[in-house]
Amino acid sequence: NSFCMGTSRPLLFETLKAEGKENLYPKIYSKSTIIFQISAAISIASGGYLYQISPSLPYYISGIASMFGLFTSFLFIEPKIDKNKFKISEFIRTNKAGFAEIFKNSYITKLTVLFTLTIGIGQASQQFFAQPYMLELGMNDIERSWVAMIIKIAIALIGASIIHSKRIYENKYFLLIVPILLVVALIPAKFTTLPVAYLIFIGIAFASGNTKPFISPEINENIRSEIRSTALSAQNMISTLFRAFIQWVSAYIIVKESIGSFYTYLGIFSLIFMIPLAINIVQHKHKIIKNENFIT
Repeated sequence: NSFCMGTSRPLLFETLKAEGKENLYPKIYSKSTIIFQISAAISIASGGYLYQISPSLPYYISGIASMFGLFTSFLFIEPKIDKNKFKISEFIRTNKAGFAEIFKNSYITKLTVLFTLTIGIGQASQQFFAQPYMLELGMNDIERSWVAMIIKIAIALIGASIIHSKRIYENKYFLLIVPILLVVALIPAKFTTLPVAYLIFIGIAFASGNTKPFISPEINENIRSEIRSTALSAQNMISTLFRAFIQWVSAYIIVKESIGSFYTYLGIFSLIFMIPLAINIVQHKHKIIKNENFIT
């Protein structure tokens, strides 16, 4: 998964760009997200039952699925859009250029920071704390499986509908959707009980599952294609380190208080740092577009 994180997005974008269809990237990425979320939902729902049959069974099936993915990957074709090919001798130079690319100007730097914050907080909240939070609220194994499955499918469909809605997707405030949802979902967590907590799960799942299709297109447009894969890998690495930092901090807070409290603190952090940053990016992009129209 770590090796794939920085390659799937540029592979898709550059394949479309080679065919002159890069404008379809958000829609195709959202469709792939639907497939992933539905697959994950089925796995989550069936995992509890498989575990009851045999604790080893879910791991065996997961291994078989990974082998299927391995053989499928041999069918990938690298898009031919650049003359400069990657060489081992240029590995260090390429990685330095990749990191430099995601901080090359104030606009892409802000996008990188926003991506890091939303991925780090969203994925940590969903992947590592959602299930324990459900336990904290008194839900059993089967209830957690079904709730997670239904939410994943619903969120994937809603996210795809938004991406396919030209009126929403092309709105200048589109980048604010994920940060606002994280804030609204996380802040009340400390004080919430079932069934209201289902809204928290929906907000967290939406933010976690739709950060990339919502923010990645803007990032892709501002990164040079010849080092896009390396640059996006660098972004993923930074966001993963931030997610690891969140998990490390959580160990101290959750022991003393609760997962709900930690969610609330993450929401307050997002309100103070992420929302103003997202607003600033929207304003910055508006100025860029205004200047380009003036020059034209």
